[in-house]
Amino acid sequence: SKATVSVLYWKGGNKKNKKNKTIIVKMSLGSKLDSLLSTPFPNLDKDDVAGALGIVTKCSTEEKIKQELKGLSDEQCDVLMKVLYKGLETGKNSNTLFKWHEWLCEKTGPGCIVRTLTDRAPADDADEDDE
Repeated sequence: SKATVSVLYWKGGNKKNKKNKTIIVKMSLGSKLDSLLSTPFPNLDKDDVAGALGIVTKCSTEEKIKQELKGLSDEQCDVLMKVLYKGLETGKNSNTLFKWHEWLCEKTGPGCIVRTLTDRAPADDADEDDE
């Protein structure tokens, strides 16, 4: 089964206050990665990858990681590599992120790493005319 993460948003009041509202959002890893497809690696920030990282860090066993990777397209795998590198920048959950990196590289080969590290925003046509 696909891993999902539940995100709780508390609005107004405290736990004793009846005005509290909870919204639960469930997203699969694939759908979260799809939302990042058009964002170049250098432009991703911690807020962009937070949802995907939340799902990734919940799956820390080899079996769960491999199961998640089976359902991802090549493009989603490239985005996942971006997410893993942005997650490693934080220094948190490194052990889990390196497990994902290992199994992702096994699935995709080194091309995924190269595509991530060379990913750039497309050049703006107006900038090219100025040169």
